[in-house]
Amino acid sequence: MSWKDTPQPIAQDLIAETIEADFVVVGVGVAGAIAATKATELGLKTVAIDSRSIMSRGPHWIGAFNSRKMREAGIIHDRATVVNDLMWHANYCADQRLIQLWFDRSGEMMDWYTDLVESTGELVVAIETAQKDTGGLHMSPATGHVPCLAPFVTMGPNETGLWRASNILLDHAIELGLDLRWSTRAVQLLQDEDARIGGVIAQDADGNYLRINASRGVILCTGGYIANAEMRHDLNPIQDASTTALRGATDRHVGDGIKMATWVGAGMSELHWWMDNDRGLPDGSNFTPGSQPWLRTDCYGNRFCNEDVPYDYGAYVGSLLPSHRFWEIFDSDYWAQMRSFETTICSRAYPKAGAINSEKVAQSAEEFYHRFMEPVLKKGFMVTAQSIEELAEAMLSVDDRMDAATLKKTVERYNELAHKGVDEDFGKLPRRLLPIEKPPYYAVWVGGSAICNLDGLRINERIQVLNTEGVPIEGLYAAGNDAGGYFGMSYPWYYAGCACGFATTFAYLAAIDAARALN
Repeated sequence: MSWKDTPQPIAQDLIAETIEADFVVVGVGVAGAIAATKATELGLKTVAIDSRSIMSRGPHWIGAFNSRKMREAGIIHDRATVVNDLMWHANYCADQRLIQLWFDRSGEMMDWYTDLVESTGELVVAIETAQKDTGGLHMSPATGHVPCLAPFVTMGPNETGLWRASNILLDHAIELGLDLRWSTRAVQLLQDEDARIGGVIAQDADGNYLRINASRGVILCTGGYIANAEMRHDLNPIQDASTTALRGATDRHVGDGIKMATWVGAGMSELHWWMDNDRGLPDGSNFTPGSQPWLRTDCYGNRFCNEDVPYDYGAYVGSLLPSHRFWEIFDSDYWAQMRSFETTICSRAYPKAGAINSEKVAQSAEEFYHRFMEPVLKKGFMVTAQSIEELAEAMLSVDDRMDAATLKKTVERYNELAHKGVDEDFGKLPRRLLPIEKPPYYAVWVGGSAICNLDGLRINERIQVLNTEGVPIEGLYAAGNDAGGYFGMSYPWYYAGCACGFATTFAYLAAIDAARALN
């Protein structure tokens, strides 16, 4: 069956068990754990199901504004400035009311989250205050909140991961009565004659069908569709063709929530776009430091852009090139240069005060080489040589279009501009325009790497899913990558934890909305 084909209802005689609940959470990731915990706290009899057998590792940052931690650090965010900047990032292809809702309520959610996460003493929620100097071209506000294993070390490394915090939330919710069921996959929503959603049909690991009735509604938090090749091609064929790698695409991300919702009449965003970065390798893996603003050339050796841009912009301009790929070229001074680049959040590759400096950050040049460069050199997607001419020869083994004379001319021009301190060709900031002069030289062959979909089901300010006419489907909510309307054609990478910030805040608000009738 195609994802667009509505299946026949599961026959009643195939139902092995019927469960009565107030609220059902479908998908127990970053958003689902929040929804399940908040709903249970508010007195809803809650059932949470997930197709996985255990919580998987996920992202690290949650974005929030004017939280207690931020206020204590003296950081105050201005609503109009932030909201207008985010609408600019979205090319105004977003619902400004949803962005404003995130700004207004994320601090409240974050304070609740922090109190619970820190209650066991295992984790501390740190804030990311070291931001990127963009030369005034883009905003880079301090928004990131990161649960870290206690005690927090200022210069790191710190072990992080939202999955740790999610497990603490779920343990708390289970103590309050949450019915959590792993290895249980939702297959259909239950819709009555008034088009209201009243529960879900699920299937357990043994193939048994369960009917879970939900008097207060269902929230979809299944992780979006980025691992579903058919949905990627149908919804976004242009970006699908230019994406060279998929990061984190697992069985959780096959579009179950979005498919089930469209089968009952839900509408999706008209604009289909994904979160992308510029770190994808040809085998589908990622070169983690790939967003550093090193010299970039096309397959022939020509420089083609200002390399100092948000990570998805780097992927998009690269997608215009042959094979949708480009070369990143740097020399043996990479560790010192990265410290001058001062990129931010997940592209930061060295310890810095005010940054979380998680276990993902190398503590020295030697560690950086062994962790990030050596594996890619062994795969053959990165090459090294003692001269630019020899480097061009090595690059031919990866892509046979490289022209040694063109590359040599490009590097010479780049070095000339670096010594002038002015990028007369593409306008890169002088502090990130650094020469390539110290052998050995390196080149890595990268392209766009898709992480998750930015489109999804249309929702309103109550986090209710809307039908194709923009009318709420009663009893149906969506959060995380199942929801859309708050991102447009790009992802605001300089806002730490933006995607998880929307996911957690909206999951929190959906649980509150579902509980209102009981209070």
